[in-house]
Amino acid sequence: MRPVLPRSSHAVLYLASVDYGPSRNYNLSDKLFRVMPRITVLPANLCAEVPSGELLLRASEKAGVELEAGCFQCSCGTCMVEVTAGMANLSEPSAAELEVLDSWNKDAQVFRLACCVHLLQGEVTIRAGRADGRGGAGSDSRHRLKKPLQDEA
Repeated sequence: MRPVLPRSSHAVLYLASVDYGPSRNYNLSDKLFRVMPRITVLPANLCAEVPSGELLLRASEKAGVELEAGCFQCSCGTCMVEVTAGMANLSEPSAAELEVLDSWNKDAQVFRLACCVHLLQGEVTIRAGRADGRGGAGSDSRHRLKKPLQDEA
């Protein structure tokens, strides 16, 4: 019988001893099981677990959604996404990111640039789409579904 681990956005200590039969009794009380950060991309509602520190742009690709991006240097605002949940689980915005968001008249408490923000822990939900006022954040015009990436060696 395999142990069932609880899903959580935090590290979980599994404090049970699992019986694998008379000759194999494994005590898991000293093992620390880490749950990877998780991204959900709306409106497609696709999810992926990614390593801590993954760029939001790359994390969305792993979820199967390719976001539009221009400069990849946190200067154009093309990759702007709305963070609908989990803002505290992202890296702090840089001065350059804040400047770009300000130039687009967007609130840094709601919007982030996917090319320069890192997913650190927990669960984050973003809404991909136009954030430039034409169509509103969340329209399907700025992202496209793709096949989830294969594990790269």
